[in-house]
Amino acid sequence: MSGAACALKADLIEAGTKQFDTHAIPVVNQERWAVSRVPVARRRPAALASVLLLVTLTTACGSDDGDGPTGEPTTADGLTTPGTRFHVGDSATVPRSDGTGTIELTVTGIVEGTSQDLAGVGLADAAERTPYYVTYEMTVVSGDAYGMDMRHYLSAWSGVEQVGELVSFTCFPPCQEVNFPVDVAAGESVSSCRTYVTENGAAPVDRVQFDNDDTYEGGDGTAVDWTD
Repeated sequence: MSGAACALKADLIEAGTKQFDTHAIPVVNQERWAVSRVPVARRRPAALASVLLLVTLTTACGSDDGDGPTGEPTTADGLTTPGTRFHVGDSATVPRSDGTGTIELTVTGIVEGTSQDLAGVGLADAAERTPYYVTYEMTVVSGDAYGMDMRHYLSAWSGVEQVGELVSFTCFPPCQEVNFPVDVAAGESVSSCRTYVTENGAAPVDRVQFDNDDTYEGGDGTAVDWTD
């Protein structure tokens, strides 16, 4: 969870719940489109800027019970069975929301940081927040994986409550997001990290969920979950 030194300018944007990827997003100099998030809705790009996006949600969604993994591991077409629950370190084979690409996704860690990690990012209440770093590895199985930004597929949970997400549009050294390059081919992998934030003293992040707004949806219990 280390990265090269970098200048980071940040804004705090509070929004609703998460949205889902519908098409590849160009990646230029680590910049991304900022998005607001609405349940079971398609993404609409907002202004491109160097900011941090904090997303919060307190609505129960999906399931956090059981020890996992549960159910048959794969479907007839080789995808992970919807609703499967894994332990951190296990791998799922999952598709893009538009079905154009398939990846193997492994959540490799859920690590608690400190409020000091957020110093200097421009958040007025940074000292009152605790970051959690979710690390994961993506490997292309087939099709078009470029633009499969996990911001639109992954969420972090504390029990049945979704926690906020920090999205750096430049770089955040403790936890750097990495996406597939435009020319990525089957068999190639990248390791990445996402930052989620709770209030100090809140229950810890204990679950990561994959939801593609199609075959895998938290609202009907078919999302894929990893527990620590």
